[in-house]
Amino acid sequence: MQPKKLLPRKPAQMLAVKGLLSTVKTKYRLIVLFWFCGLFLPTLESLLFSKIALGQPIVPANDGTGTIVSPNGNRLDISGGKLSGDGANLFHSFQQFGLNENQIANFLTNPSIQNILGRVVGGNPSLINGLISVTGGNSNLFLMNPSGIIFGANARLNVPADFTATTAAGIGFNTGWFNAGGPNDYSSLIGTPNIFSFPATSSSFIINNGILAVESGQNLTLLSRFPINNGQLQAPNGNITVASVPGENVVRISQPRHLLNLEVPFTEKSPLSSNRNFLTPANLPKLLTGGSQENAENVIVNNRGQVVLLPPNNLSQINSDFPLLSEIEIPSINDNSVIETNLKAAVTVPIFDNNIFNNNINSSVSPPLPILLSSATLPIITGGGMPTSQAQFFPSIPDNFSSLSAMPFLPLNPSNIDIRMLPSGTPGRQILTPPNSDFPIHRLDFRSPPKTGEMMRLNPSNNGAAMVNAIPTEMPIVLSRELEFSDRFGDNLLNSKVTPQTIRDTLGKITAQTGNRSAIVYVTAFPEQLELVLFTPKGTPIRKTIPEANRQKLLAVAREFRSEITNPRKVNTKSYLESAQQLYQWLILPLEAALEADGINTILFSMDGGLRSLPLAALHDGKQFLIQKYSFSLIPSLSLTDTRYQSLKNASVLAMGASEFKDLSPLPAVPIELSTIVGNLWPGKSFLNQEFTLENLKLQRNKQPYQIIHLATHGEFNPGAAGNSYIQLWDTKLHLDQLRQLGWNNPPVELLVLSSCRTALGDEEIELGFAGLAFQAGVKSALASLWYVSDRGTLALMSEFYHQLKIAPIKAEALRQAQIAMLEGDIRIDSGILSRVSTSVKASRGSIALPRELIGAENPNLTHPYYWSAFMMIGSPW
Repeated sequence: MQPKKLLPRKPAQMLAVKGLLSTVKTKYRLIVLFWFCGLFLPTLESLLFSKIALGQPIVPANDGTGTIVSPNGNRLDISGGKLSGDGANLFHSFQQFGLNENQIANFLTNPSIQNILGRVVGGNPSLINGLISVTGGNSNLFLMNPSGIIFGANARLNVPADFTATTAAGIGFNTGWFNAGGPNDYSSLIGTPNIFSFPATSSSFIINNGILAVESGQNLTLLSRFPINNGQLQAPNGNITVASVPGENVVRISQPRHLLNLEVPFTEKSPLSSNRNFLTPANLPKLLTGGSQENAENVIVNNRGQVVLLPPNNLSQINSDFPLLSEIEIPSINDNSVIETNLKAAVTVPIFDNNIFNNNINSSVSPPLPILLSSATLPIITGGGMPTSQAQFFPSIPDNFSSLSAMPFLPLNPSNIDIRMLPSGTPGRQILTPPNSDFPIHRLDFRSPPKTGEMMRLNPSNNGAAMVNAIPTEMPIVLSRELEFSDRFGDNLLNSKVTPQTIRDTLGKITAQTGNRSAIVYVTAFPEQLELVLFTPKGTPIRKTIPEANRQKLLAVAREFRSEITNPRKVNTKSYLESAQQLYQWLILPLEAALEADGINTILFSMDGGLRSLPLAALHDGKQFLIQKYSFSLIPSLSLTDTRYQSLKNASVLAMGASEFKDLSPLPAVPIELSTIVGNLWPGKSFLNQEFTLENLKLQRNKQPYQIIHLATHGEFNPGAAGNSYIQLWDTKLHLDQLRQLGWNNPPVELLVLSSCRTALGDEEIELGFAGLAFQAGVKSALASLWYVSDRGTLALMSEFYHQLKIAPIKAEALRQAQIAMLEGDIRIDSGILSRVSTSVKASRGSIALPRELIGAENPNLTHPYYWSAFMMIGSPW
């Protein structure tokens, strides 16, 4: 009888708490609510989710919006709806919206739709304990239910862009409001959603007990009267916003990565349908400082980090010292060692009033800076930061070689300090003491002079003559790139002796084996200029500098290029062309004459940070794309690349994949992708879904040394350690730091293909993992995508690539031919059929019928770089 007494009391308890909330002050209401939820949330949640299991969890509203919910097993496909006048916003209306465990709400979209906005009008909270997914495009998703939203322990997201859950009564556009109840003029709601309306009487809540995660670089927002998070919220490299809107109708407006925000009150008398400006923000001085001072002649930041307005004739002084200490100890070195040092010193930075006005800082260094080196017979050059790259030599060295003093004979340019030396000799000690004068320091590069291997003679006073090889000026670029990836992967990569001669020997050997003439291009974006170094099979390295392409300008154009190409709403435009041509002029044109003179047809690119996620295939010379002129691959550096050549003529393929996932969007084209590759084009075996396990992957590779491994599944390159990135198998995630344990280097896997990868473009840390994929996996070459294209686009490219792989002499050429076939319109999708329209015998192959899930949508424009330039060959192109 006890349970019967308890159950009816819960509503009374809830009403009591509601009454309590109405009587306490606003700033204490959240505390009471958190206490209430801690006591009753588990029971409340179980009651709610047991109730939702009784009926269909998602029901479209019968209000003329036209939302259609189509059950397909445990997946509910959501289509229909109303479009805005510009076609960029899609609106849905639901009577109720909820999900049981293992259910999927799949919002269908297309590349032209930027935002999907759904409202729930039935008056009941949304109880979501399954997966919310968006497929078919990269649309943002907004879910609005004024009655509340609860995410259960099994709630998950698989959305390609931003996700916002809110209990607002309306979402505003520049041209009107999307109201949570009543009719809407959908055609007029164009532009971007940018404001949320909450009635003063709102007591709605959002409770999260699940794991809500969006893709890297995207935003996750929970906006409600009472937002409560008991689960996990993940938005790597993006923004997480959990905002509570108090009863006074104040909405906080802020910009990502900015400290300032704006709290704007407005009254309920302002109608949601009105476009009038009814917001009354505080004036700027009060907004910034919260004080009464409205006029000032200056500002300071106090020791608590607060911005303070200073009235006229007010004087404030802040004194601070910034000690910078660092030291290293190196027991032994050899002729290929690289020493990176930080100055060990106390730095005093005096700030003067005229410098504040000019936004500059004068700095001095005191005491003199000691640089401790480990050899007594090092060649020492100073003045490396000067425009002329001239150097001053020391005519003599004291007997005990305990200290040295160097005086630059030209003024130093402002730059950072970066000292790299490649010494040989016996351990010893040097101390370099800069002159006692003030000079601004930004970046100094200590490099060898432009020599080509000639000898220099050192004559210490207490030792015999020593001969030291000078390092050619191009090689520090190669060594610094190896050092960068050595730090990332934790391996000592500097033991391999890479010289201009060994590079020429490698390229010459490949030419003899394949008939393919290859070159290596190292691209480095310095703060002041772009530097290109070209290695060819013959002759000395070629070094080009492009001063007009400094790092800031170069990366800005690269970001614009990636943004234009990856925007699915622009697949019928050429908006990418201006930045594509500019990048070609900077990265390719300075070397083009040398490439043509040497008959180069394949380029290995070793790119600097921020440039490794460039879709190089889509660079454009004004007449044609780069891929129409060269095949290429992306390498971390030559020492991390397996340059041995092995023909794939008699190779077999191990193809595995999954079309269904618990927490990720389905890939309906995977079964056709696997059956097309294995059996139709190549010999081998294929395994789908439940057979795609880690144990079976190991078993099949151990039973037969497949030279090609094709994995058709989701892959994610995430920030941080290699273990944060993964390949999704049926039963587990295979993290990138586990790939080496699979033993794919013995016997070697010639080619690893990941057909559905997603990468955070422009993130330098993630780029390291992407560019080093082949090395991490222990394979010679890897083919992966920079962004998730689409099922249809991926199937089109992969089927053509494997067809060309049987014909082309090297892997990169097979990818090139597949990309050319797409950009020239030879591969098309029409009426659910993927076909090759060329009549060439070399290119002829059968047509492919698409799965039912991919039929009916608009035929994609496969000629646009969005569909073909994402795919990159990584590691050996041969």
